[in-house]
Amino acid sequence: MSILSFKKSKFLSSFVQPKKVLKLPRIVIVGTSNVGKSSLINHLCQNKKLARISSFPGKTQTINYFEIDEKFLLIDLPGYGFSKTSKQKKQDWKNEIETFFEKEKDQISLLLLLIDSRRTFSQKDRLMYSWAKYYKVPVLCVLTKIDKFNKTTLNKNMHKVIDSLPEETVYVAYSTKNLKFRRNLIEAIKKNMKGKF
Repeated sequence: MSILSFKKSKFLSSFVQPKKVLKLPRIVIVGTSNVGKSSLINHLCQNKKLARISSFPGKTQTINYFEIDEKFLLIDLPGYGFSKTSKQKKQDWKNEIETFFEKEKDQISLLLLLIDSRRTFSQKDRLMYSWAKYYKVPVLCVLTKIDKFNKTTLNKNMHKVIDSLPEETVYVAYSTKNLKFRRNLIEAIKKNMKGKF
């Protein structure tokens, strides 16, 4: 597998429906509306302006495509689970995600499923995990916002969220406050991606 550094990145475009954008392997990022997807993307790519960070959870409703190292695409799916979203919008989102997986399944090399480390693995997270497994897409769970804990509560809360994950789940902790987590995530991505390029 080619070396992935996440040193070269650029925003390509946003779509409401999935589009065929370049024939490159895909890494897909998904999670709840306030899990920190945009912050992680910017920190991982060392570009504070790459992904827009909204002050309003659930506001982003598009599928955002980024090109990384000219070798693969990073695709940010709309966040799910925001309580103020209408039932119809939630159903539309479900349909769009199913359509996305069906159209893109052959090119998706990895799903990064972001989980807020202050929470546990939710029913909606489990549904996303099940979709990925159904389409035979490898899943790497990223436990975000671990910097929100102090030393005395970190282990307790990390054990709680880890225990809620499905068996044999591959996971890595993440914080945007320290570059060592960026390095760990890059290594985990390279290790768990499907296929070679």
